[in-house]
Amino acid sequence: MATYPWEDDMLDNATPNANRLVIYYNSNLIPLSSFASSDYTHVILSFARPDPSGTMVLDGNLTSTVMAQIPALKSAGKKVMMAIGGGACSSAQWQQMAGNVQFSAAQIAAMVQTYGLDGIDIDFEDSAAFTGSAGYDGTQFMINLTQALYGALPASARLISHAPQAPYFFPTWSSAYIRIMEAVGTQIDFLNLQYYNNPGFQEPSFILGTSAGSVAGMIAAGIPATKIVIGKPVGQNDAGSGWMPVSDIVGQIVTPLVSTYRYIGGVMGWQAASDPTGSWGATLAAALSPTAAVA
Repeated sequence: MATYPWEDDMLDNATPNANRLVIYYNSNLIPLSSFASSDYTHVILSFARPDPSGTMVLDGNLTSTVMAQIPALKSAGKKVMMAIGGGACSSAQWQQMAGNVQFSAAQIAAMVQTYGLDGIDIDFEDSAAFTGSAGYDGTQFMINLTQALYGALPASARLISHAPQAPYFFPTWSSAYIRIMEAVGTQIDFLNLQYYNNPGFQEPSFILGTSAGSVAGMIAAGIPATKIVIGKPVGQNDAGSGWMPVSDIVGQIVTPLVSTYRYIGGVMGWQAASDPTGSWGATLAAALSPTAAVA
């Protein structure tokens, strides 16, 4: 088993921040409260985006009925977060936020307090901003937004995650997320890696390989294994590519990673409506061993 500088400290702690089981909730087809009895540790509500005035607004699926069920999850010990952005967030909307980061952070922090959330997930997918083609610097924006959120969020609700795509660790995309983690990695609790919708960057051979966006590649860049959450589609129709049967996710990805590192950041699923019985989550919870408390 490999050992790393952070592992000794982590293993001395009875509740290491590892082995999370994360699910994105972006459809109200299933009651949010049903996940209170599931194996998921983190439920991320999706999505919130800025309106033309810059005010953060919820997607239509996050109705008042859905939001009223947040306390049920928290009472069950779940961490409930809000995802900002997503694939439907336009470059113009991101640029609007980048132009007034402090205002955006204040808006997001107010939303966290209004709904009693535990933190924020940043799902930035304006790829052109990492290649100099969007009219603003996406890497610096992610650094600035993370810093602003860390300052604006109350200490009790300061969980911050990002959901990068694997290519964002490569030089073609300015090694953006390596630079982001170098700058503000101490303020980012974990990364929900989107190992889907990117053929060539989503297969088990890639994830277990040594290139920049692989687990080993990220660790080599100084990112702790306990911050790396492996993201996969739950249902076969939840992404354009990258889906695998859950048994294959366990056998070909999770088990080898746990064998090598013992603790990893965990596993993320997109999306909740495809796991109505919680069986996908239960299978992965059993594979993430040894079990550990999470943050």
